Amino acid sequence: MKEQFFIDIEVSDSLSETLQNLVDTKRAETGSHNVFIQNVIPLGDIRFTVILEVVQEIY
Repeated sequence: MKEQFFIDIEVSDSLSETLQNLVDTKRAETGSHNVFIQNVIPLGDIRFTVILEVVQEIY
């Protein structure tokens, strides 16, 4: 099953660190390591919308 999450963020330090923290948090929440950043849309200097894709396999 695939799900998409749209998350608005503000970056104060590093965009890559912020994105990695976001992925790690979503992996912990869902219990799945199949969490990917599908797209990052800039909304200004420090604001972005991140589209995450989460794949959860049901056995």
